[in-house]
Parts: sequence; C-alpha cells; structure tokens
Amino acid sequence: MIGGSICSNISRTLLFSYIILVLAHSAAGQSLTAGTVSGTSGLVSGAVPDFATALTFPADHKAQIGLFCGSTFATPTQAITTCNDTNRGALRVRIPADGTENDDHNPPRIEPRHLFDFSAGTDNLFRTEGKKVTLRFTVLNLTNKEALYNFQSTFSGTHFVSPRSFQGQIGLTF
Repeated sequence: MIGGSICSNISRTLLFSYIILVLAHSAAGQSLTAGTVSGTSGLVSGAVPDFATALTFPADHKAQIGLFCGSTFATPTQAITTCNDTNRGALRVRIPADGTENDDHNPPRIEPRHLFDFSAGTDNLFRTEGKKVTLRFTVLNLTNKEALYNFQSTFSGTHFVSPRSFQGQIGLTF
C-alpha cells in the first residue's frame, strides 16, 4: 500500500507539505514494514528579511541559521559582523536577495527539509491464538538530517528537527 498527501496552507506560511507512507505486509498479514517520507517547503521566517538584518543578530542566532560570508561561517562565539563577499547567505534559512523580499511573493523561509522514518514489526510474534505479543522497532530521522524547524517564532522560539532516534515497542493483546 502506498499513500500520501500534499496540502497547501492558505495562510502562505508553507508553500507545500507532504507525507508519503509506504506499507508492506507479510503474506500471513502478521508482520509490517513501514517507511515514511515527509517534507515541507519551509515555514516563513519573517525575522530574516535580508542579509543586513541577519548581520545584526547575536552570534548564536547567526550560528543557528548557518550564516556565512565567503568561506567563513558564524559560530556561537564568533559572529560575522560585516560582509563584502557576493558569496553570502545562510544554510538553514533562505534569505531573499537584497531588495527583493516581499511578504506575499518572496518571503524569507526556513530551508525545505525532507525526513525519512522507518519501522518494522509484527502483530503476532509467537504466532499464537488468543493472547498475542506485538513487537515494533522504529527509527525516526533515519538519515540524521540536521534541519531548522523554525527560527525566532513569536511563541516558541527556535527549534531544530530531532536527531535520529530509535524506539522499541513490545505489546500484549488479549
């Protein structure tokens, strides 16, 4: 079974968001393998309308968005304060070119991200009737993608996507 959805947000915070789910059942219908691919076009980040504004941020904020000037990258303790290089920008935020920012048609955005999750398990580990033991193993953010979820959000601040994590589940049905 393959399923998916693509949606568009009317408020223009996102251009698109998608989730694709791929499921595979065993012939006996007792084991399950699933994969999920999800992604977004990137939330609008009104806090960074141009590169000059990004230069006014504290050093740690510049490091969070991956601000760079030429081959120099900002770090939490080493800020970039000026930049005359044409090779400049940010790794985690799309900053519009100087003078082109427009809230409706060209807003600054968090860089798009695509995440992969994987899960495998069984609904009847010991193949018994009546009481059944279920087992599932899941890996979230399989590729360990480092990505910004939002930046200087009014109500929640700055968040990164969770790093790769492993989950195990054992269940008993009766």
